[in-house]
Amino acid sequence: MDRLEIQDSVSLCPPGPHAVLLAVPLHSAFTKAQRVALEEHMSLLPQSLWSHSIVLFTYGDRLGERSIEQHIEAEGEDLRWLVERCGNRYHVFNNQKRDVSQVTQLLEKIDEMMSGNTGGHCEVDGDVCEKRSARKRKMEERVQTLTRELTALNTLPEGERHSLSDVRLVLAGGKQYDRNRAGNLLLYHYVFTDTAYKEFKTQPKLTECVRQQRRVADRTVSVVMCPDWSTTPPSQKTKDVLLHGVTLCSPGPHAVLVMVPVKSSFCEADRRSVEEHMELLGDTVWRHALVLFMWGFWLGGRRVEEYIESEGEPLRWILEKCGYRYHVLHGLNWDISEVTPLMEKTEDMVTRNGGHFKRDESSRVTAAARLSTGLNTGGVMQVAGQTTPSLPEEQSLPNTEPDSDLVESEVSSATAAKPSPSAGFTNEVAVQVAESDQVQKLTAQMKERERELQNSITAMEESKREQQKLTQDQSDHADMLAAQMKEMKSELEKITQSQRQMEAEQKRASATQQHLTPMVTAGAEDRLMSARKEFIQRISEPTLNGLLDELLDKKVISGEELDTAMTEKLTQNKARHVIDMVRKKGNKASSFMIDMINKLDHNLSDVLQLKPPCTD
Repeated sequence: MDRLEIQDSVSLCPPGPHAVLLAVPLHSAFTKAQRVALEEHMSLLPQSLWSHSIVLFTYGDRLGERSIEQHIEAEGEDLRWLVERCGNRYHVFNNQKRDVSQVTQLLEKIDEMMSGNTGGHCEVDGDVCEKRSARKRKMEERVQTLTRELTALNTLPEGERHSLSDVRLVLAGGKQYDRNRAGNLLLYHYVFTDTAYKEFKTQPKLTECVRQQRRVADRTVSVVMCPDWSTTPPSQKTKDVLLHGVTLCSPGPHAVLVMVPVKSSFCEADRRSVEEHMELLGDTVWRHALVLFMWGFWLGGRRVEEYIESEGEPLRWILEKCGYRYHVLHGLNWDISEVTPLMEKTEDMVTRNGGHFKRDESSRVTAAARLSTGLNTGGVMQVAGQTTPSLPEEQSLPNTEPDSDLVESEVSSATAAKPSPSAGFTNEVAVQVAESDQVQKLTAQMKERERELQNSITAMEESKREQQKLTQDQSDHADMLAAQMKEMKSELEKITQSQRQMEAEQKRASATQQHLTPMVTAGAEDRLMSARKEFIQRISEPTLNGLLDELLDKKVISGEELDTAMTEKLTQNKARHVIDMVRKKGNKASSFMIDMINKLDHNLSDVLQLKPPCTD
């Protein structure tokens, strides 16, 4: 729900709502982040709405023997703030009971609240509906204008597009799951998964960027996935990792795809994070950037231009920097027709830019940043273990990346028939002048750095002479050190003996565990079957999603099985599908699922009687 929809929501029950019910589920904690989000949403509405608000606690059956007042007190400051902000008005719904008296009691509390509010509803501007309609008409006009302008900006004359036999893309921004899904859709195959990413993170330093390649839409497509971008200023390691990601698609990426998930708002902190990270590659990277809107199914019947207009200045700033280039991926459908237009937009961008993004455009900027912060040690950055991750055997493709000179000559021949506009030529000259000034600055900084290094060498030589004087004094301590080493050897022998005793105890414990493990695992499938009914009725949506993540991470279920489970809209149907699917995989899979239930939700584990047996 965007800002305009939130603001317009109160006008849908004219002349104004009698009550606003703020739902808080009791199966999970009310966190600081939820409080901040609630404050931001309520700030878009009339402040008088707080005096008509009631906290509605759901899943009251999760309280057990504890009262709601005890729960509020135990949850901490954030939940107490919400209850106090609503005038200490709250009500509890037990989701396991279909009792109309729960609704009757809630209505009575609403009547009591109305009496305290002079017996009326929340006053809403009488012209709000008319203003809402006018605002929608105005937005529709802006959207139509925006659509025409963007279409004109991103359309090349027929026949000018330079076709690419291989396309190299860098995928950045958003969260890891967003990028994984986008990468899989672009390559039309499951190649980016949580498990694969964890395996790559065990590689040597500066190899956190992951590269995969497949043949898609008559092109060889390479996708480099970058790690998460934080909202804090990027560190030196982040700079190195990002530059390394560019080298993984040598001689340079054709496009940098900036991920923007439409399922959440794009705020100023997100804009600042994108700006700070993109700056690491230099100003020219924006000429090769394209906004990739992920999870387009969240838009429903709306056009993406409406979403852009409603999100405000931060998103429009990013689009402007990217030359108003963007593309939308549905997110759920495996549809090659969504990938082909993105490839064509990339080819259009390469044609306009006269080639791919060149890393040397960014290396000078990175070097300047290092010199200014004193991080350059006078040598060239060496990246240990810079090897391109290989594809699984069944996904391997022949190396079809062309030579950089060949790419540049092909682009030049494709664009030679039509001269560049004079404005483009002027921009190139301006870039060259700016780069010349920057080289002069770098030369002066390097000379200054050379003087500092010479002074450091002189100081080190003086320190070396002083060290030689101390050598004689150190020899006097040799006898004392020998005596200490003798004592330490005696202590080491004692520790070794104790360690041997501990190893013997561990072997005995291991033998006992091996004896007990078959007893726990053998009946896992039957234990799940006996708990099936209660599991389906009682598991919460967050717990179920966490369980699915663990099952996928440990490869108990596949990505296709996860997608099938996620198609179930009701939590109970999804839970039924999951427990039946895991039981069919046997006792080992069932035992792992039981362990994860114990880990994720202790209360549910108690109710289902799935606690592990005592081994004492």
